[in-house]
Amino acid sequence: MANLSGARGTGNITAAQIKPDVDNKLYLLDANKAPLVALTAKLRKKVTTNPKFSWFEQNIESYIDAVNYSTGYTAGSTSIVVDNGSYFSPQDTVKVPSTGEVMRVTAISTNILTVVRGVGETAAGALADNEPLWIIGSAFEEGTTSATANTGLSAEVYNYCQIFKSSIEDTGTMMETDTYTGPDLPEQRRIVGIKHSQKLERAFFFGERAIDTSGTHPRRYTRGLNTFITTNVTDAGGTLTEAEFESFLRSGFRYGSRKKYLFASRLIVSAISSWAQGKLQMFPKDKTYGIAIAQYLSPHGEVLIISHDMLEGAGATNQEYGGYAFLVDLENVMYRPLQNRDTRLKMNVQANDQDGEKDEYITEAGLMVVQEKTHAILKDVLQY
Repeated sequence: MANLSGARGTGNITAAQIKPDVDNKLYLLDANKAPLVALTAKLRKKVTTNPKFSWFEQNIESYIDAVNYSTGYTAGSTSIVVDNGSYFSPQDTVKVPSTGEVMRVTAISTNILTVVRGVGETAAGALADNEPLWIIGSAFEEGTTSATANTGLSAEVYNYCQIFKSSIEDTGTMMETDTYTGPDLPEQRRIVGIKHSQKLERAFFFGERAIDTSGTHPRRYTRGLNTFITTNVTDAGGTLTEAEFESFLRSGFRYGSRKKYLFASRLIVSAISSWAQGKLQMFPKDKTYGIAIAQYLSPHGEVLIISHDMLEGAGATNQEYGGYAFLVDLENVMYRPLQNRDTRLKMNVQANDQDGEKDEYITEAGLMVVQEKTHAILKDVLQY
């Protein structure tokens, strides 16, 4: 064993003698990163008894239709082809917003209306192809019989429960080894639990519905918001202005409740805060299940803004989601776990002769999105 001549310093003694200064806390990059799963699981959960769950929807606001004739009609035409003849009933009064004319329907044959033109104070005028027509009521002669019944048909909508799994595994040696951050297996359970909830979150936003029966048993995929929402989709085309954001909210609040959640990328949250200073109010986290939520009061309704770190990425090709926001009417969204198959931790699932322990999170659940017109998507925001 050698001797040391001169002063002893940290550079010339045996390195193993120096006690390392290691923080005993494991810092996580991602913590509460699944706000949609968290909110629906707390507020909007309904257990299903079938991995395929269905619901029925009906559109009761079928009062706007349009002319469907390429050359249009003259002011004297009394036989009018429309997009949806089933919307109309005999004696309906129909307004032409562009001219002010009111006409009365006397008969319907599939999509052909027989009408009396200019029944009100405004004279009949020419009708263009795709001319909007508003049903504004009905007008019956005295002493007539009852009106013809006209009721809507319900449409079945469905989704699947998807099986999500996430495992943790330690050898027996690792379980008994001291680490600066404490016992390894409990810490890994916590980390993997977060990652597991993020898997559900991504599927609930971006999943596509499908069932694969090619194997021994079916494999199901759940549909997410990005696929459910088809009507109210606003493409910012690069630059998001306050006027365009208000237009997006106007269409997003056309149907549904007057309080909706906006799950938005950091870029879009920054854009909102740049023009809404003084209009944003932060809610205490203990009142929002630990989720940071800012309130934005719009003339169209109350917007609860959640900056979602999952919505990230950039590029004009629109292949990533850094320019996305989802306006969600939580009253029309449900978390649907299969009975007795909501998220749980199964412990000791390793083989009987394995030296160690393996645990697994498992969830079988899907997302129910009712009346997609009550939700909206803003996309392709690159700057503001």
